[in-house]
Amino acid sequence: VSNVAPAIPQTAPANLPLGVFSMTLTGTGFTSVSKVSINGNAATGVTVDTPTQITAVTPPNTAGPHNVTVTNPDGQSCTLTNGYTDFALAA
Repeated sequence: VSNVAPAIPQTAPANLPLGVFSMTLTGTGFTSVSKVSINGNAATGVTVDTPTQITAVTPPNTAGPHNVTVTNPDGQSCTLTNGYTDFALAA
């Protein structure tokens, strides 16, 4: 369990087409059991690769910007406001 609050300065990619995609969160203070949510919806396939990198699969969303939150088991969390944007592909 970490005593350090997580921090998320960036996600990659920053823009995704609508759907369910893998993304990488780069930051600090991640633990082996950190949880990720997008606009309050749990991400799936969360893998804490290192204390500074998490890979997660986004839940289905609507087009537009989304907040990305990492929560550690000690209750500390951080949110990257507008951490990534879903966009609709042209028909």
